[in-house]
Order: sequence, then C-alpha cells, then structure tokens
Amino acid sequence: SSDNQYVITGGGTPPWIAIDSRDAVALVWKMDDLTTPVAELSDHTAHITAVSISPDNQWIATASWDHTAHIYSLQDPLADPYILRGHEEYVSAIVFAPDGNTLITASGDRSVRVWGLNNREAGLIASPVILRGHQSILTEVEISPDNQWIATAGRDGIAILWRLSAADPSLNRRFLAAHNGPIHALAFSPNSQWLATGGEDGKIFLWNLTSPNLEKSGRELQGHIEEISTLTFSEDSTILISGGHDGQILAWHMDDLSGAQVIGQWEDGYVHQVGFNRVAGPRAGAPHWLIASVGSPPDRLDFEAENHILLWNAKNLNSEPIILTGHQDAVNTFTVSQDGRWMASADGSGLILVWDLDNPRAQPISLDQYPDGIRQLALSPNGRWLVAAGWSPDLYIWDREDYDDGPIIETDHNGWINDIAISNDGQWLVSSSPDRTARLWSLDSAFENEGTLNSVLLSYHEDNVGNVAISPDSMWVVTISDDQTALLWSLDVDQLLDLACRTAGRNLRNDRDEWQRYFAGEPYHETCPITAAE
Repeated sequence: SSDNQYVITGGGTPPWIAIDSRDAVALVWKMDDLTTPVAELSDHTAHITAVSISPDNQWIATASWDHTAHIYSLQDPLADPYILRGHEEYVSAIVFAPDGNTLITASGDRSVRVWGLNNREAGLIASPVILRGHQSILTEVEISPDNQWIATAGRDGIAILWRLSAADPSLNRRFLAAHNGPIHALAFSPNSQWLATGGEDGKIFLWNLTSPNLEKSGRELQGHIEEISTLTFSEDSTILISGGHDGQILAWHMDDLSGAQVIGQWEDGYVHQVGFNRVAGPRAGAPHWLIASVGSPPDRLDFEAENHILLWNAKNLNSEPIILTGHQDAVNTFTVSQDGRWMASADGSGLILVWDLDNPRAQPISLDQYPDGIRQLALSPNGRWLVAAGWSPDLYIWDREDYDDGPIIETDHNGWINDIAISNDGQWLVSSSPDRTARLWSLDSAFENEGTLNSVLLSYHEDNVGNVAISPDSMWVVTISDDQTALLWSLDVDQLLDLACRTAGRNLRNDRDEWQRYFAGEPYHETCPITAAE
C-alpha cells in the first residue's frame, strides 16, 4: 500500500504483492507485523486473480474467476464486501485510479469496466444501491408521488417499503406482511397517504403511510373471491378501484370502507387493467373517465367485452360505460397521457390504437400491427413520444407529431421486453428484459441521431429483470428481478456519466455533440478522467 502499512497476497504466498489463483482467499498483513495476517478475505467463490489497494489506503479490491470484483474496507476487513457484478467472464486485472474514486477492471469477456465510486459517510457506495429483503422473485414495484417511498412486492407475499429520501434506502425499510400468497398489484394514492396491495389470495390490504405503526396499519378490504390483478386510485385519492380474476371491478370509497360499490361484473372474464385519466389544471373541465380492459382466461370461453375498452364517467360511476370498439383481440394494455387527453391501447394481435379521450367515440388512429404482440405501452409526459414493446427484443418509438413516418425501432436487448417507463421530464426511457439487463435510452438523442437513440446499459442483476419504475422527480430508476433484489439507479448527471464511461470506455467527444445528445440542457464538463478501451 502507498503508506507502507499493508501487504496483500492472494492464495497465501509471502511476496509483497503476489497473486496465486489456487484458492479463493486473499490474505492481508500489517507491515509492522508480518507474523500473522490480520484478515483472510474469503468471500469469492473461485480463484482470486488480482488485488489492488486504494491510494488513500482505505480499501482493498480483489478480482476473481467468479466474474466479480470485491471491495473491502481496510478499517474493517472482516465486514461484508461490496460486490461489483457485470462481467461475463473471469476478472483478470483490477486497479484503483490515482484519485481513489474510480476502479478499473479487465475481464476475459474482452471488456474493461470503469466503476465510479463515491466515498460517503456511510462508506463506499458503488451504483446501483441494492435493495435486499425479499425471499422470492419480485413481482411489482411502484414509487410514491411524493418521492418518499419505493414499494416492492414479491411471490413471498411480502411488500417492502424503502425510504427513498433516506441517505441509504437499503437500510430504511418496512415489511408489510399480510397476504397468504404472491402479490400482483400495488398502488399509491396521489396524496401519498395510502398504499394498496392486492394478492393472489384475493385480498386487498390498505396501508396508512402516515401511521406511526405502519407495519400494523394494514386494513383488509373484502369483496373479491379470486386473484387481484390491478389497482388504481382516483385523482383526489378518495376512491380505490380494484379489478380481479373473478371478473369484478369494485370501487372502495375511502370515507366508508365497510363495503364496495360494484362497477362491473363479468362471470366469464377477468379484469386486465383499470385506470383514470388526469384532468387537473387547465383541463379541469375535460371529460374524466374510469378506464378498464377485460379479458377471459384460457380455460373460459371468450365473451363480448374481451376485445373492447370500457369508459365510465368518473363523476358518476353508476352510469353505463361507453364501449370502445376496434381491437381484433384481447386488449393487453393501455396507457394515458399525463394531460389526460390521449390514450393508446394494444391487443394480442399487435394492433395499437390511439384514442382522443375528449371525444372517445371518434375513430381512433390505427398503427401497424406487430405480429409478436404488444404487451407494454408508454406515452411521454410531454406528449411527444409513444413507446411500445412486446414478445420480441424490439422497442417501437413513435414521434406523435407524425405517426405516418413509422416508429424508430431499437433492438439492443437479447430477449423480449418485460416493461418500459418514461421519466416525467420526458428525457429518459427505461426498458427491461430477461437478458438480465435494463437499458436507459435518451429520448432527446432521437433528434440528433437521425432516428436512433443512445442508450446506457444497466447491467447488475443476475436473473430476469422484470418491472421498472422512475421516480416522480426523474432522479431515480428502480429495477426488480427474479434474483430477489431491487436495484436503485441514480439519474443524476454525474452518476450517469460514470455509467456512460463504464459502457463506452472513453470520454464523450470534445466537440460536445455527444454530450448534447445525452445531457441536453446540462453544462458541459470533462468526463471519464481515466478512460479505457476494450
């Protein structure tokens, strides 16, 4: 080490710095006492190939054949290490940069990765923040409108609330245990006072986020007799709408939760999705709708409502619904623009229709059919972009100012798309896939790149990446995975630069064009103080 206090060897041999890959242990000695090592670092599962000590003598980094690098604190070398994952082959070399804030690894996968590290009071933080606590595959993730909470749910029947505003969200969590099986629906109320959870057990629980005894605040709402598939709150947080596999749409009025109002019921159907369109602000007088799509399970006969979307007057839920026709197959999903004016819907045949909710009976705009089917839709808050994804690696991105030009098509994933989300500032699109990655796409780059998008790879999960969510302030992305973890990724420009450096292995071009494509509106400054090439 630079202060001549420590000597490290991998595998137990005595030279000053030596690597012996015959075992998975690194030994650490104090220079003033070489008789006995002060620590045995044995967290790797395969041979250690290289070690490095940070310039400030605070950290030890090890590389291994197990495809990972580990970072240990020299102040407490027996504490659990930070684990850096992402390489697809053995890690062959590792070194700290002179500033101590950057770690560089090289791998048999023919890549070099540059890891942005940040020394904080809590210790060494390498993005992303790992949220551990579930004991099974995660199923859902949502972020509260006030940016205070992340909610995750899993097949273990547990919902966990993570305090997003905490210095370290992974250490500030609340376990909400009430369901007797997997949870498939989560919804925060717009006023951020309530979280609703819906499970495979047919139960809904309502949790009071302002309660001093939050974990015990769950109130069961009884009315469904089969799995809960979808939940949503009204814009004023006074009504909770639920839909289930029993074919019921129920309205729960928050001032009287003793029973539910039946909005719709289909004996042979189940409810795919429910939602409201937003009509606040300058559109306060526009039509306000409760929207639902209903389908039939494979073991039941098709029924009339399956290929339709239903609209109820949100101010009079007892009214008869308007039925929107035009789809050729069961409606898989719909999404509504932030101003409440436009809705896009997609069905199993791959047909996408765009509706004007101010005049829903008008003929919708019909986009091309995509034979692989469409499962996910997103409209950007600024109304500019429509994004669709389905059972293929393709992302379809339309500029809503000219649908006739057709979509931009991006195919960087190595599997179908599980989920998509667009940030509230309209700058970022996130996609997830069974290829164990998520991708962060710059929507602004479409204007500069003649129909292509720049992307940053978010690679850390060890299994299928499921749902994604972006915080209301557009500063955080959350991804959940079958590896039983949720990851919290920062959208802060400086931390995104770290990701861009890791991905590209170089600086952004000095002519600043590339900077503008990724970070339009942000002042240019030097990036990647140490660069590397594959």
